[in-house]
Order: sequence, then structure tokens, then C-alpha cells
Amino acid sequence: MGHKHLGRAHFRTDRAIHLSGYVRTTITNDFNFGSIGVDRKIQIGPVLLCSASHALSRFELWPGYSMHVIRGSGNMAVVTDITHKVLRTETVLDTLRRIREQCRDKNTARQMSQRALLGQVVVTRYNNRAYHIDKIDWQMSPLNTFQRNDGTTMTFQQYYATMYNRTITNLTQPLLVHYHKRDKNAARRSHQGGSGKEAVREASPIYLIPELTHLTGISDSMRKDGAVMKAISTQTRISPESRKNILEFFIKEVATHPETQGQFSSWGVDVHDRVHEVTGSLLSPEEVQFQKNAIRSNSLTAEWGSSSRNHALMRSVPLRVWQVLFCKDHEEQALSFVHNMQKVGRLIKLVISPPQLVPLTNDDAGTYMAAIAKNIREDLQCIVCILPNAKRDRYDAIKRMHSRELHVPSQCVLLKSLTDQRTVMSVCHKIALQITCKLGGELWRVKLNVAGTMVVGIDICQNVPKPTQSVAGFCASTNQHCTQYYSTVVFQEANQDKIAAIGTCITAALERFKHSNGHLPEAVIVYRDGLSDSAANVERDEIHLLYQAFGMVYEPTTTPRLTYITVKKRVHTRIFHTKSSSTSSASVPSPAYPSPSSLASPLLPSPSSPFPVPSLSSPAPSPVSICNPAPGTVVSSHDAPFNFFLVSQSTQQGTIMPGHYLVVHDTSGMSPLHIQQFTYKMCHLYYNWPGTIRVPAPCQYAQKAAFLAGQSIHSQPTHTLADKLYFL
Repeated sequence: MGHKHLGRAHFRTDRAIHLSGYVRTTITNDFNFGSIGVDRKIQIGPVLLCSASHALSRFELWPGYSMHVIRGSGNMAVVTDITHKVLRTETVLDTLRRIREQCRDKNTARQMSQRALLGQVVVTRYNNRAYHIDKIDWQMSPLNTFQRNDGTTMTFQQYYATMYNRTITNLTQPLLVHYHKRDKNAARRSHQGGSGKEAVREASPIYLIPELTHLTGISDSMRKDGAVMKAISTQTRISPESRKNILEFFIKEVATHPETQGQFSSWGVDVHDRVHEVTGSLLSPEEVQFQKNAIRSNSLTAEWGSSSRNHALMRSVPLRVWQVLFCKDHEEQALSFVHNMQKVGRLIKLVISPPQLVPLTNDDAGTYMAAIAKNIREDLQCIVCILPNAKRDRYDAIKRMHSRELHVPSQCVLLKSLTDQRTVMSVCHKIALQITCKLGGELWRVKLNVAGTMVVGIDICQNVPKPTQSVAGFCASTNQHCTQYYSTVVFQEANQDKIAAIGTCITAALERFKHSNGHLPEAVIVYRDGLSDSAANVERDEIHLLYQAFGMVYEPTTTPRLTYITVKKRVHTRIFHTKSSSTSSASVPSPAYPSPSSLASPLLPSPSSPFPVPSLSSPAPSPVSICNPAPGTVVSSHDAPFNFFLVSQSTQQGTIMPGHYLVVHDTSGMSPLHIQQFTYKMCHLYYNWPGTIRVPAPCQYAQKAAFLAGQSIHSQPTHTLADKLYFL
């Protein structure tokens, strides 16, 4: 949640990290809490969201606290936040059975099961441990035997009955396989020529029983259920003031707990009981430029959607040759869609000619593919497919065909989004903007003041059907306004942070920049997202590869200035804004932990209030008002290297999450303020939303490209789409 200084770290960094683990374990044990999850989140217990809705009875919401270590210049701090974990009440075996019932044959069911489960996190209730599913072993069952450490052999059925008193009823189910991360890394190093000793580790998996494991997280079907999402958001979207009060109350109890304090004192660790206050700054709202006028983004929301719908786009591309594919039963909706698209086009000064209408006999993926292949033509600009439902295999087939074979952008539209007359114009407006981007147009600009600069965004998508693969997305600006981009993707081994092909990517991007501008960029700014917390020396290696690529493209005396910034959008630090009648400052709350008294009762936390709250005898709340900071709020760190937190968005519910930026390498000569301002400006240039986003636009574009390639295309898209935002 916030930074709480726990004392001077007069020891090596590795010992500080070990001490943080002891701190977490001590608090967990002294307050009788358990840990669930791969990131060691301290959990209280389930909040049962039961109601008349059947979907609400299929999962539990476990509130708790997460603890993470921050290393500063000589200091160590433990960052604590309120967290929640969704545990589904159905088992993985239930999921396997449901998929089998939906498929016609065993092989299809196995493929669909692997796609649904590989990479997912499951929890075993008998020990409250979390695991990633790395493999499904269809050749094994609970009747298979394994050798224990003492040399004896027993079946998995016997093991779980003996160790955990669990009875396995289905003896033909396959086994789930989990590898420790160190085993995955050892296997990768062995594959690359490492020692044989490391390769042995790959053969030491953990086998899990589907019947005894439960999936975590929110599934796609849950996201589509309004009642489910409303129930979850009611519990998880905690206001800034409530969040601060809960955590502050807990940390005071930790500070006065005799056993915990006794242990902390022996380590020389001091737990403060006050909020850590810092001074922040607020960047000015940006002016968003359209073709004939400019509007200033709302200072409270950093959005401009409602005020921009009648403005001409900065640079539009006429849509003259396009096709609309639809099932013949939906001809009325297709004609209405075309009419609304042309109406929107007139409002934003975008030429949209009547399309070629292609009715289909049914909604099978093969029918769509055959119609697309039959009606393809050289001057075709875009194909719009109206889909009756969100069937994944049909969507993937369409995207794969357009991105790998036809070299033509595609736009998929769900039929139900065109049937609500209250929102249909808004939907068509968004579709018109997306198609404009896919054709190479520009929607808006902001004033950057960085001529001759190329901005690069990099992100990695680990969520791909093949558990052995990950996809890195690379996106680089090719014009001075950072509104045109070259993109590519790199398929590499799973859990690999470093992008070995980054030199090839940057070389191609430099050539595209030169082709568009007549010269190479004088400066390159890289925003590197997607790095795991355990990544070591990745930044150093990638910077070295970038300079190697520069040496092959530039003359020795004209090497560009390079700024390399790591981006973390999933951070555990929250920034609050305090307001009173006389002062205003940015405030970062202290770590906080559960109250011992809250655990004395055998009852579960009340669904309406899952966290213990201060008693009536607690001090009255401060007259200072706690709220989310405004978009553009910056909190800088004085540690080296230079880093800062940036709040670039707004939220009406819950607590805002800032982005964290670490300037690893910089030869640009830009001041810290200039870097912060430029980063905030880049958060305005994501064309899929008329407002700011959490990270700079190139990072989000890179993430979208990687996700589409990993989930749907499964290969490198054609080079003819590389200079278009085809992945929106």
C-alpha cells in the first residue's frame, strides 16, 4: 500500500531480502494467518457472495494483505496493500468434464482443455498452496506410482489419503504438472548448452490432482456476467479513505503487539505508526489537437471523448473499398450498421463509401473463411465481420487469415453490440476510429517538443496457448508526432525476460523511421514493460544489444542518444491525496496488518465488511480528507537511479494505481521534469480510448500486438501490416 521504513539496513542486500521474509512470516504466524498464492499474499478467509444468481455460488472471494519489499538507498521498506483472491468452488476436474461434454471427440476436448488450463493458477485447499499449470499429463492417473524420499513407492491415491486425508473418487483423471521456476530456468539453460546437473531438475515436477485443485481468478464467462462483476467490485473497490484507515489501524496493532515487537526488536527493526508523507507535483492538463481545433483534456478525468465526437480527425483515410460479412438472418442489422457508420463518418469528416455486402448461409468459421477468400480483391481496404457470438475459434481463424495470408486489416463486431439503440452510435463511432487506425490514419495529437526522436514500447505476453512460449511485442514511432508506428513480435521461450532479438527489431524500426522522415532519429526513448520482479541484468543486456544495433546502422560519430526506462503498471504502492482547509500533500500510507482480535472469532468476515475496522473507542477520523490524486500527479524518488510514480488516469470507484518508471540509462540530457512530462504526454496517444491510459501508448500497442499474435495468429504477422495498428 505505502512505504513503511522498517529501519536502517546495515547489511548486504540479500540479507535485507531474507529479513523481509522473516518479517512477513512473523506477522503471519503471530496473527494466525495463512498465505495463499505464488506471491505470498496473507489471506483472512472467504467472503461468500451467495445470492439467487447461480454464478455467484460458484466462487469465493478471499480478502487479505500483500507484502512486498522495496530496496532504497540504505533503507528497506515493506509495502503492504489490501488484496483479494478469487477462488472458484468448482474443481479443475469439473472444468475438464464440462469441456469434454462440449466437444465431439477426445482429441478436441484435450486441445480445448489445454488451451483453457495451461498457464492458469490453481489452489490446493488441503495446504493452501498456489501453483501454475505447466502441463496436463494425459498418460498418468491417480493410480500411477512414484518414489518417495525414503525410497518407498506408493500411488498418488494412497499419498493424498495418507498425507492429507483426501479421498480421490475419479481414478482415471489425468494429472496436472507444475514445475518450480528454478526448474524452468535450469531446463532453459540446459537446452542452451548448460550443465547436465541442471537438466535433471526438469524431471522433478509436482503432480496435482484435478479433483483436489481449484482455479483462481476471474474467467471470461464471469467477466460477461454483470451480477458477478458487480458483486466482486462491491468488495474489491475500496475507497482511498477506507483503504488508508483499515491499513493504518492494523499497523498500529502490529506496532503494539508484544510478541511481534519483541521479535522485531531483536532484529533492530522499528515499525513506525504514522503515514509516510511525501511531496508530489501536478503536471498541467494536455491540449489534444484535432484537424481544425484543439480541446483541453478534463483536469479531473483526463478524458475528452464526449467533447470530441464532432471534431474532424487529424488525418483521415477515406474508406472506399470495404466489405461487410454477416449471416443472412442478420441482414437488417447489417444494413443498419452501414447506415450508422456513414452517419458517424459525416460527423468526424471521414469518407465512408457503401460497402460490398456479403451474406452468409451460416456462422461456421469455414463459411466465413470461404466467403473471405472468394471475395478478396487487390484494392480491398478492410473487411468487417459481424459475428453472432464470441466463439473463439472463429475469431482466431479470421484474424489468422487476414494477418498471415490476405494482408488486409479486419474488424470483428459482435451482433449484440449493434442491437442496443441507446449505444449503437457510440459503438459505430469507436469502430470507425479503429478502422481509421488500421488504415494508417491519425485521430489526434499532443504537443511533444521532441523532434527527431523515436519512441519505443516493449512488452511481453506470457499468456499463450503453448506453455513453452511467450511473445514479445515491439512498437516504435515512425513520425515526429509519435502517432505512426512500426510493430513486430518475437516468439521466444516462456518466462524469458530478455528479448534476444531486440537488436533486429530496433534495426528494422530505424530503417522505417528513415524511410518516413528522410533521416535516422537523433534520440531513442525506450519504455520497457513486461519485466518480472525477479529479472536480473535484463536491462543491461538489452541496452548493450541496442548499442550494437546502433553501431550497424549509424556512423561512429552519430550514435543516437538513448533513454531506457522500465515500466511497471502492476505496482503495490498506492498514492493518496490529502486535502484540508490549509494544506494539501501527497500521502503514502503505512503498511498495515490484520488485528489479532479479528481472528479470535470463528465467524468469517461479514460480506458487507470483509476487513476488521477500528472499534468505537478508536480515535475519531482526522478532518483531513483522503482522495485519489488527480491525473498528472507525480511523486519522485531521491534514490539512484532516478525513478518516479505517475498517476496518469482517474477512477470514480476504488483507489487509483500509479505507474512506476525507473530511468535505467539516459544520455538524452533531458531533465527529470522533462522526462516526467514527456511520459505523461505519451499516455494521451493510445487511439483505442479518448483519454489517458496507465502506461505510454507504445507500451500498450506492444502489448496488444503480442497478445493478438500469441492468442490468435500464432506466428509473425505479414510485414505489410507492420506500419498499421492492425491489432486494435
